[in-house]
Amino acid sequence: MSDQRFPEEMLARWHEHDWQFIHDAPTAPRLHMAIDEVLTLEVGAGRREPTLRIWEWNEPAVVIGSFQSVRNEVDPENAARYGIPVVRRISGGGAMFMEAGSIIT
Repeated sequence: MSDQRFPEEMLARWHEHDWQFIHDAPTAPRLHMAIDEVLTLEVGAGRREPTLRIWEWNEPAVVIGSFQSVRNEVDPENAARYGIPVVRRISGGGAMFMEAGSIIT
């Protein structure tokens, strides 16, 4: 089945890619978001192969999607009181609470 938006010759199959895998040491939430943004832009521009990246956190954080409202998803006063940063990822999706050593997304 082809996608009607793209000519058949432009549609790649999963097995046609040389997938890259990254699993680094636990990292700060803001650095994770920055790395994800760079990887996303590089893959999108064709300068890097598709990449599967495993996140491991060294501190808690609330991560929200690119189109979410902080006001609708997070209690900023309580996040600040408990020292929990709120970071935004480049991709869409829902809000997630992350803790060091106890999250899989």
